Amino acid sequence: MFPLARGGNLFLRAEGSDLFRLDKDGKASAERAGAYTLNLYTACLSGAMSHYRYVYPVGELYTEDGDIYKWDLYSATVSTFIDVKDRLDRTCFREGIIFYVTYDGKKAVLKAAPANHSADATVFRIAEIPTPDPARIVGVSTSGAYISVDRDGVYFVRFAGGGTKKICGAPEGGFDYLKTADGKLYAAGEGTLRAYDVKGNELWSAAAGGCFEVYGDDLITLSADGIEFIHPGSAEPCRRVELRIGSLAAANKFNKPWAISNGTLYICLSDETGDLAAVDLNSPDADVTVIPGFFGQ
Repeated sequence: MFPLARGGNLFLRAEGSDLFRLDKDGKASAERAGAYTLNLYTACLSGAMSHYRYVYPVGELYTEDGDIYKWDLYSATVSTFIDVKDRLDRTCFREGIIFYVTYDGKKAVLKAAPANHSADATVFRIAEIPTPDPARIVGVSTSGAYISVDRDGVYFVRFAGGGTKKICGAPEGGFDYLKTADGKLYAAGEGTLRAYDVKGNELWSAAAGGCFEVYGDDLITLSADGIEFIHPGSAEPCRRVELRIGSLAAANKFNKPWAISNGTLYICLSDETGDLAAVDLNSPDADVTVIPGFFGQ
C-alpha cells in the first residue's frame, strides 16, 4: 500500500498486475499496471507518507545493472533515475530528496540526489562508513540519516558536517524490526524492542513478538482476534480492539497483509473474497469498517 499525494491510498495485489485505489472519500476503483510492478514495489522501502507521486525502487531486484528507477504512480511509466555503480539495498525519500546507501565490500557510502530529475541526477556523497558488510538506509530525519550495517549496528550520520555516531549494536540474530520516527530509532531483536535518540541513549524497551508496529507513543500488536495498544513501560494494554479475523499461522504470528497510513490500519481479510478492513487507530473506540470485495472488483 502506498499513500497518494491527492489523498487516499494505492494497493498492490497478486502478481503486480492489479492496482486498487481507495480515495479519501471512500470511493474504490480498480486499475491495471504492467507485470513489472511487483518487482519494483518489492524493492522499495516505504513508510507512511514517505512516497507521494513517485516511487524510487532499488534496481537490484529488478535488473542486473543496479540502476534506480523512477515509477510514476499515476501513469505507470518507468524511467532510469540514477546509475548505481555499487550494490545497494533500499531507497528513502524525504522532502524532495532520494537517499540511499551503496557498499562495495570495503565501505558503505550515504548518497543523495534531488528527486526532480528524470535522468542523470546530480548525486551528492554525504559520508562513508568503513565496513566489509552490507549496509542500507533505515530512515531520514531533518538532521541526518540512519544506516544499518549487517552484524554491526545502526549509525546516525549528520547532514551538517557528516559526523557519524553508532546508535546501537546489532543483536546476534540480526534485527527483526527497524524504524525511524520523530527523531528516534526503534530497533527490535531477540524479542525486545528498544527506542534510541540520535545520541544513542536508550529511551525505553519493551517485549515485542509476533506482528507489531510503533505508532505514535504506543506499541501496537496484531493478532487474529484483536489489536492491543501498549504504552512503553506498562505491563498491561491501555486499549484493545476485538477483530476476530482468522486463525494464526503460527504461535503469536499474524498472517494477514496489513499496513498503516494516516492513522488508519488496513487489513486484507481474505484472499478469496478480497475484503478490506479499515481501523481508525485515532478513534477512542477504534472503529472498524469493512469494504466487502475491495480486491475483487
